[in-house]
Formats: sequence, C-alpha cells, structure tokens
Amino acid sequence: NGGLSFRLNKGRQPKPRKSEQTPVVLLPSTYSTEHLEFIDKAESISYRSEDTGFNKQLAKAVKNTQDIGGNVLKITNIEDPYFSGRYDIYGKVYYTQSLDVLQAKIDSEKNDMVRECSYIIIYYPNLNHPKNIYESRHYEIAGKKGTIWHNEKHIHKVVEACKVTIMVKKDTVNIDVQLGHYYYVRCAGSFNHPKIVVVDNVQGELESSITRGSFTRKLKSNNP
Repeated sequence: NGGLSFRLNKGRQPKPRKSEQTPVVLLPSTYSTEHLEFIDKAESISYRSEDTGFNKQLAKAVKNTQDIGGNVLKITNIEDPYFSGRYDIYGKVYYTQSLDVLQAKIDSEKNDMVRECSYIIIYYPNLNHPKNIYESRHYEIAGKKGTIWHNEKHIHKVVEACKVTIMVKKDTVNIDVQLGHYYYVRCAGSFNHPKIVVVDNVQGELESSITRGSFTRKLKSNNP
C-alpha cells in the first residue's frame, strides 16, 4: 500500500486543524519563508499507484499538509516519473496566521513581473535515474535554436502579443501569447521520441523552480 508520509519534529506537536477549513498556499522552492512558522519537514511525499498524474499527487501532498496543521507547503524537489513510474514530491510544511496577506503578496509579485510583457518558460524536469544520466533536448522557438539539459530551464521574455511556435524534432506546440501571462512548456518523452507539452501554471511553476541555471532572453515572433 502506497501513501504519503511525513515525520514530525519531536519537540512540537501542532494542534490538528480541520482539513476542509484550511486552504494551503503552494510555494516554489525559490520563495523565502523566513517569516513563517516552521512545522515539519516533509521527508518523503510520494504516492505509488497506477495513476501518476501530477495534480492528483500534489493534491495528496496538500491533504497531508492540512492533516498535520499546516497551511503553507514549500516544494523543495520534484522527481520526474520517467524512470521510476511515479512523481516523488518533497517539501516543507509551514503555518502562518496571515495566509491572505501571504497570498496577496505572491499574486502582487507575479503580476508586477508581467505588467508589460509575458514569459515562456521552457524546462526539462529532474530525472529520477539511478545512474544520474544527463540528457538534452534541442528545440526551436520562434526561429531561434536552443539546447536544454535535464534539470534546467530557459526563460524567454515576450514583449508583444504574438503567436509563438516551439518545436522539438517533430513535436510542435503553438502558443497564442497575450501580455500579462506566464506559459510553461515541459520537455518530456524519451531520447528518441522527445515531446513537449504546455502545462498548467501550478505544475510549471513548481517543477521549474527546482531546476538549475537558467537564462532570460527577449523573444519576438515572426508569425503574424
């Protein structure tokens, strides 16, 4: 039987709170938590089942955060199911009495970043491989070529509304870019059959936040 597991610090036993009354704010690994009350380190948040969908796995992590009295879950690592067959999600659980203030601050920071532009974030998530094999993907975005290695992200800044085409070998995605948005493109598939897919912002932000070095460049599509 698989399931999610947490190990509480011995010195503190948080008072349980009702799950249905405890919304949880998800934080990417890069977000500061210095003003939050630390409850627990989530040593291993993993769920083994036939369904390896990211959102369902994350929902179970959120549920466990609620069950131990937390309302903030900071993701520290997400290992791709490419080799293991499941997502392995790791994080730290916190509690704050100012959850609405925290959420408003996060939303404000995101909105300020895309006030007059948009970002396309292409990322290749961490591969959970026992031999630590490194792979790369060659891609083309709006006529510009790039190479991305696993556990890495590339950030492309778009300063005008346009249509952008991204290609990895024969796999193609088209994005109708509107200003004021983030677009996350995930590299996946095997080495001989690479794939790219546009994922929702929750998955994209959390997965890409744990990748290593990135670069940012301005992008202008030649598409009408």
